[in-house]
Amino acid sequence: MGGMRMTFKMEHRLNPCSFSSVFRNFEDLIESEDYKDCIRIMAAKKKIDKYNDIMDFTFVELFPEWKGECFRFYAGKAVPLKDHPVVTHQMIKEWDEYLCRAGEAAKIYVEENKSLPWNWFRMSCYAAAGGKQLSLPLKKVFPTKHLVKK
Repeated sequence: MGGMRMTFKMEHRLNPCSFSSVFRNFEDLIESEDYKDCIRIMAAKKKIDKYNDIMDFTFVELFPEWKGECFRFYAGKAVPLKDHPVVTHQMIKEWDEYLCRAGEAAKIYVEENKSLPWNWFRMSCYAAAGGKQLSLPLKKVFPTKHLVKK
């Protein structure tokens, strides 16, 4: 049974329809329905279904400067994020950590029955990554160093 799950996971990770299937730690995190559900709850008013998967949604909606490139990829007119000429291994590593921390923050907000509009959640994540004054849930998961694109 474990071999079947691993095979599925490998196929999922190699899914050519995903713009951002390069974030291994975040992908592992959102395999848990709890985390997926928390992201969906935080994004209740967003149109998640216009993305190929929850990973693309989360990345693009936290880093909206990549939205156009993501949809060009869907249309067959752009490369996946990992192959984009401006993207470095270090950026991928930092984004992966950032996405994991955002997933953890979403879970904490939902568990504490706190609701934020997605844009406020996104801005809170940015502020948290920058080490500014934070609300308690975000202090629990974000370090004080910067994790945003350089």
